[in-house]
Amino acid sequence: MASAIVLINPNAPWGTLPETDDERAVPRTLMEGGPFWKQPMRVGFDLMAPFALNKMDEAQQHAVFDRLGAESGRVMFEMFFWMFDDHHAIKVDFDKVDCPVLVVSGAEDRAVNPDTCRALATRYGNRGTFLLVEEHAHFLFMEPGWEGPASKIETWLTTQVT
Repeated sequence: MASAIVLINPNAPWGTLPETDDERAVPRTLMEGGPFWKQPMRVGFDLMAPFALNKMDEAQQHAVFDRLGAESGRVMFEMFFWMFDDHHAIKVDFDKVDCPVLVVSGAEDRAVNPDTCRALATRYGNRGTFLLVEEHAHFLFMEPGWEGPASKIETWLTTQVT
């Protein structure tokens, strides 16, 4: 049993439609690549840089991107095409979560819109807290100034787990 949960730029759970053009861009690009769900896949730099690495300079974008491995095509399918996933892999039973939940969003995240994260925090009812981190995007712990959000999360955890 968890004492507290921290979700950092989480993808929307099962049943949540993408609301912005940016959130629709990733699955649209995946569809163009053929049956991606059958194999490991490497998301291209041209997609990662503007959507997930957008708060880094180009040299840092390449350095972070070069450290990333392949993604599971099946997991990408389950996240972005949940309506076709008979196993409901990313479905959350919010009523069963009985501990505090902090949902953290980079204000400039283009992969997962901050409004999506804010809505997710409200789904946890009085257990959910939303933290918007200004000047950060999707990979906020690899971005300059990551210590600020880390400190805020640490403070929140300290107040929740006593």
